[in-house]
Amino acid sequence: MPQCRIPTAMTSNPRTTRESVIERYLVQQAEAHGGLAIKLRPPNGRGFPDRTLTMPRGVVFFVETKRPVGGVLSAQQMYWRDRLLAMGCFYFICITTEEVDALFASYVAGDIS
Repeated sequence: MPQCRIPTAMTSNPRTTRESVIERYLVQQAEAHGGLAIKLRPPNGRGFPDRTLTMPRGVVFFVETKRPVGGVLSAQQMYWRDRLLAMGCFYFICITTEEVDALFASYVAGDIS
């Protein structure tokens, strides 16, 4: 079943966390779980998700990272979100490292397959 967000309690300081910190942590966690977090920039693909994760067991999902405070999806990002979800793809938005952890916990539990 396609997903759009895994909500969790926020424990990091939202005012000082940058989007790049969340994205870097996502990449590290993907690699720690034996996967790849590929940054794709397709032609005419403005707004495409930040990372395409390819994981063991053939699982592929798309992740948009945002900073905790003030991070909103652009119209182009909403277009890609809606298009990918309509095709049955897994799509997630992570705004904290805790949400990244929850994403991988769901993957390990087999909820994303």
